[in-house]
Amino acid sequence: MTTSKYLRKQAIIGLGGVVLTALMVFPGAALAFNQAPALDSEVEAGTLPPVDDRLPAQPMVLEPLDEVGVYGGSLRTDILGGTDRGYGWINRIIGYEPLVRWAPEGGRVIPNIAESWEANDDSTEFIFKLREGLRWSDGAPVTAHDVTFFVEDMAKNTELFPGGPGGHLEVNGQPVVVEALDDLTIKFTFADPYGLFIQQLANANNQPAIAPRHYGEQFHPAYAEDLDAKVAASGFTSWVELFQQKVGGPTGNNFASWVNPELPSLHAWTVTQPYDGSSSQVVAKRNPYYWKVDTAENQLPYLDEVVFPIIGDTEVLKLMVMNGQIDFTYRPQNLTLADKAVFFDSMEAGQYHFIELSPDVSATQAIHLNLTTTDPNRNALFNEKDFRIALSHAIDRQEIIDIIYVGQGEPYQVAPRPESQFYDEVFAHQYTEFDPDLANQMLDDLGLTDRNSAGIRLFEDSSPISIQVDVRTDTTPQIDGLELIQRYWADVGIELRINVIDSALYRERQVGNLFEAISNVGAGGLNEMLNPRLYVPINDNALYAVPWSYWYNEDPRGIEPDETTMRQLELYDDFLATADEARQVELFAEILGIARDEFRTLGISLITGTYAIAGDKMGNIPTKMIDSAIYPTPAPTNPSTWYVKAQ
Repeated sequence: MTTSKYLRKQAIIGLGGVVLTALMVFPGAALAFNQAPALDSEVEAGTLPPVDDRLPAQPMVLEPLDEVGVYGGSLRTDILGGTDRGYGWINRIIGYEPLVRWAPEGGRVIPNIAESWEANDDSTEFIFKLREGLRWSDGAPVTAHDVTFFVEDMAKNTELFPGGPGGHLEVNGQPVVVEALDDLTIKFTFADPYGLFIQQLANANNQPAIAPRHYGEQFHPAYAEDLDAKVAASGFTSWVELFQQKVGGPTGNNFASWVNPELPSLHAWTVTQPYDGSSSQVVAKRNPYYWKVDTAENQLPYLDEVVFPIIGDTEVLKLMVMNGQIDFTYRPQNLTLADKAVFFDSMEAGQYHFIELSPDVSATQAIHLNLTTTDPNRNALFNEKDFRIALSHAIDRQEIIDIIYVGQGEPYQVAPRPESQFYDEVFAHQYTEFDPDLANQMLDDLGLTDRNSAGIRLFEDSSPISIQVDVRTDTTPQIDGLELIQRYWADVGIELRINVIDSALYRERQVGNLFEAISNVGAGGLNEMLNPRLYVPINDNALYAVPWSYWYNEDPRGIEPDETTMRQLELYDDFLATADEARQVELFAEILGIARDEFRTLGISLITGTYAIAGDKMGNIPTKMIDSAIYPTPAPTNPSTWYVKAQ
């Protein structure tokens, strides 16, 4: 590849705290971007416009991690665990192109389809400017009307989206109003302040808020006059089924792109070999209209295609990795710490290496005493902070780490991870010292001195202090951890009863406030502001006090929180009401400080040692990545800049 000759300069554009490298072209300068050689014949034949005509006026510039790559080659990455999961993984590799996106290092939002945005002072209005000249993969222009089509015609259609447009497109149950101010300017208006709207647009768990109107209208009843005939010809029973297959629905546009190669996209690669019900693989090939370039003016992506072999068995995947048949795999739930030693022995033969993952979850296990339990004895005791501290000191976390987590990790509470901007040494490690003598003394000081013949302490009514902890059947490490904690707590006179139940019953008992205590992972380690439920009770996943979250959401099942928690919720409302990032950080830090001081939840250890695997032949893949669905791994690391090294 040669460097283009047109005059240019690199500029840093500040957008409300966002920094982005962009190409600034001097008037009259001749553009001369480079393209993949595989596209040359189409351009020469006139079936494809020249590369300069395919790119927007201001293409997004990506700086390769290590070096400018070379064109050509394939990436082989698996679809594992059933074809129903395929669209999620396709989204992570090729489909994460929302209006704004996470920066590679996480934590901040940068422009993407929208080259800039602004918000009013009370965070009720947001105006986005789309990139001029941006095109869908079929060459059609991208306009603000593609955004209104998604929000007004898709997300607000109750047949297509029975649950409504989704949390990122509504506030307090009121959906956003979207208006195209001109072909490139789009305005979002909320009834109430929504300070986290920009972050939620980047959140990969949410919809991308844009769809190709020029294509989708032919399957929508508001526009298509012959829709009944199309439904009949398709074999589907309703326009909704047809639309979801052709364009998208609540599961996202990427499901449709997996089964419908005609669907225009904004992705680096578009699916050309879809899943037809029996396919052994899905193939996505280069999008000639992809709108990003590298720092040497080469249109991305470097790779010609991405191949997704469909694998139904974890053991088959492991063999393929060790045989060098997979170029990238990210399966924290399937590639365990025990597997890592096996993979290590085959690294040289398989020509691959490990990628260290930093999960957005902090603690391997969290035990939540129910501070709103209806049992009066337990309610009073669980709400004693010193009781919770005593139980924490009674746990030998290092033994749990050594036995269950192969020595990986460190004692850790449910607190922000070391990589987080909110990391707090005190919060992370308070009360993690194994000190049964101190635990016993604290329990004695609470007046819990009477014991039965088995050594279990007694309530004032002489009933044993026994705590039943609910845990899901599919969380084996947590069950194993509780079996060890059962012994530790018995040593200080507290009985722990393990209640292993399936996910449906677990959820039923959770939302019904029917449990005494409950076990789960300690969430909120990196993306705390988007996932604060274990720090402030905003939804029914605030497992230490589900009815407090009901009160906050004006649910009749609610119980009014204590004064300190009320202060937290006031801070959270202020936090939501501002779009000023510095003020958001300040308010959220205060929320976390209260959570630290209240110490509502017991954590066990820091999740660590998780990994992905990449082939040695692949270039520009980071050696470390954030492990998160919100992020979503590995999309923000820019797979369009990955390439195959010269062999």
